[in-house]
Amino acid sequence: MASPGTITIAAGQTTGSGTVTITAVNNTTDAPDLDTSVSATVDNDSPQGVSAPADVDLTITDDEAAPTVTLTATLSRVTETFGVPRIYATQSHPSSEDTRVTLDPLDTRDYWVTGLYASLPIIIRAGQTGSAETIESHHRWKRIRMRGDELDEPDQMVTVTARAANSQGIGAVTGVTLTVVDEDPAPTVTLAVADNSISENGGTTTVSATLSNPSTEATTVTVTARAGAYTVGSDATITIAAGETANTTDTVTITAVDNSLDGANQGVIVSGTAQNDLGVGTVTGAWLGLEDDDGTPTVSLHLSAVSISENEGTSTVTAQLDQAASADVTVTVSVDAVSPATAADFTLSETGTLTIRAGSTTSTGPVTITAEDNDTDAPDKEVTVSGRVTSGGLANPASVALTIRDDERRPRVRLRRSNSYIVEQGITSSTVTATLDSPSSVDAAITVSIVRHDTHTSVSDLR
Repeated sequence: MASPGTITIAAGQTTGSGTVTITAVNNTTDAPDLDTSVSATVDNDSPQGVSAPADVDLTITDDEAAPTVTLTATLSRVTETFGVPRIYATQSHPSSEDTRVTLDPLDTRDYWVTGLYASLPIIIRAGQTGSAETIESHHRWKRIRMRGDELDEPDQMVTVTARAANSQGIGAVTGVTLTVVDEDPAPTVTLAVADNSISENGGTTTVSATLSNPSTEATTVTVTARAGAYTVGSDATITIAAGETANTTDTVTITAVDNSLDGANQGVIVSGTAQNDLGVGTVTGAWLGLEDDDGTPTVSLHLSAVSISENEGTSTVTAQLDQAASADVTVTVSVDAVSPATAADFTLSETGTLTIRAGSTTSTGPVTITAEDNDTDAPDKEVTVSGRVTSGGLANPASVALTIRDDERRPRVRLRRSNSYIVEQGITSSTVTATLDSPSSVDAAITVSIVRHDTHTSVSDLR
């Protein structure tokens, strides 16, 4: 700008009076220094005339610093699979040149640029401060999408950065930080055994653990086996490393403990607890079968005495196993008379049941057979003692014999006559009868005979 715009050099002078001032106009646009020319024309009526002066150069030096670039996002919180923010770029002040902003793929695991023009930069046009001010939509922003994963992890911060350039130079570029909300659930744990069934005679199996999805934290699983016939190894923990879904080094061994009890195959519930710093869901256990290796026990009956007196002699019945069983065994005792014995020759105690407790080999609870006395002489008698297994699933025991000894002496026979003498005339007969001084269990056949005691009597004289 010139003020005033005329310089006058008086006649006879070489230097003019008056000045023309040129003032630079400030702006906020970063631009190169401006080279200008100052020119003048001569306006006078002198016939001699004055030649126009030569132009002079004037440089206007730009005083704006190179602009800085800041990235902004339409969303500050996104999830791994939801929320696609737009990234815009703004400048601190305009530039006389277009600014090209290219997003940095700093961590391709976290996000990627989407859209048809993903590979093109964001452009801030010359003289503008924001990418939104341009009319070319594919240059205004870049849409980014988070890369989802299956890792259970804390919410994380992702910083989107960029590089910016124009021919005038660009200052610092400030990125934008997004919070990525983790949406993966806490992992659950599943236990498994290498062998589904092992022998109780020292059989072994190993336990492994797997996660439904990995975690950024290590997971520790403590294994428990809930049964009596087992042993868990001294190191009963499994560690699943961060980022892994299964244990690869730690091993837990279950060893079956042998016993001498016969029983059905049984099982162990292998369960556990788990923890890590981010939390763990449920733990699903495994079933481990234990195969019994003991033979089937045999039940037998035993008498405290195999022969008792009929005069209230007693014998106690017990039941025994040749090896212990894993469940109670109940035996019901019965007694049967062997002819000529009858049910009247003995009594059985009111409690006629024997029980062999699990883990034991001898029954509890007495069962007693008592002989019933009588006054009849008879041969020794025999009864059969039997048992029927009513619980425990074993075969019935073999029967045993019990002898009841008779305690009466043999009866004595006495003959009686109705007359002590007879005569040939008058009383002609004498009746002979026989009696026993005690009963007998069998018929007594008595043959009566006449023995001559003198020489005057002939047997033929009697009949």
